[in-house]
Amino acid sequence: MCFKTAFLISILTNILIIIFFIRKLKKEINIRKNLKIKLRNEIDEKITIIKEVVNSEKYLKELMTIIELSPISIVITDENGVMKYGNQTMLQLSGYTKEEIIGKNPNIFKSDYHSREFYEKMWRDLKAGKEWRGEFKNLKKNGTYYWERAIIIPVVDDLERIYRFLALKEDITEQKKHIEQLYFQAERDALTGIYNRRAGLSFLEEEIEYSKKYDMKLSICFLDINNLKTVNDSLGHDFGDEMIKKFTNTASSLLREEDIFFRFGGDEFVIIFKYCNFESAEKIWQRVKLGISSTNETIEKYQISVSHGVVEYDSNLFETIEEFISKADKQMYVEKKIIKGLI
Repeated sequence: MCFKTAFLISILTNILIIIFFIRKLKKEINIRKNLKIKLRNEIDEKITIIKEVVNSEKYLKELMTIIELSPISIVITDENGVMKYGNQTMLQLSGYTKEEIIGKNPNIFKSDYHSREFYEKMWRDLKAGKEWRGEFKNLKKNGTYYWERAIIIPVVDDLERIYRFLALKEDITEQKKHIEQLYFQAERDALTGIYNRRAGLSFLEEEIEYSKKYDMKLSICFLDINNLKTVNDSLGHDFGDEMIKKFTNTASSLLREEDIFFRFGGDEFVIIFKYCNFESAEKIWQRVKLGISSTNETIEKYQISVSHGVVEYDSNLFETIEEFISKADKQMYVEKKIIKGLI
């Protein structure tokens, strides 16, 4: 082999070695570059996850603030109804502290207004996974009542098992008071506060049906204040109104709790004596009459005098409520004529 050929082979070999190292270096560079990119991607991914966690925590914190300060009462219980959480609105409304409710059953708010059947049906629906809607008359820690309109939702896990109950409740106490006031005004006499004619007649119809169905005694007493027109003409209508109020207040205080007293119109009134025959009703009226006489001892300008007629209900004699009242009215006029000396 000549010198020239050997020299060329040596140069070619060196070139091949250089190319090999260049390729190896390039491959190493690419590997490092890929690792760098992968590392950067992993870092970016972790940064994204961290940001999401931070944002989630921020969101949860904001959500808890909204729940805590919500004007709606929010209560969370476990599957057995034991309270795990109550927000500020719920605590302020009920008067309890968070420490006093956690671990307790909501029956600490229970009043005697609702029946046992009411609560049993509610829990049957909830345990069956049904949403429950209704109203509660509950008891505060200080013993006063409040009304709530509630939605209670069963919360299930991945296996569809109930593990929480979420209650969202709205305070409707003022609404209830307003409705009760409207009902009161609708069925009460404006001057005296006792039942008005419409409400009284409605009660009488119910008691007549009850009397017939269960064969219970029932009597009424028709009343008329004597000489009210004379009082109005001589002393004024304001004085006459005071006379009516004095009479109704005295009579109301002496009647039994089950008796129903209503203003029939003007100076006429009716008392419904439940579970009473004629003799028992007459005895109650005489007690009321004695109380009115005692009241008269403190009155200087006028004396309250009332004519009355007591009638016991008999379904064979009275086909209508009007006939029943008319009979008592006639009995009252008999006494009025006696008082006036016309009989």
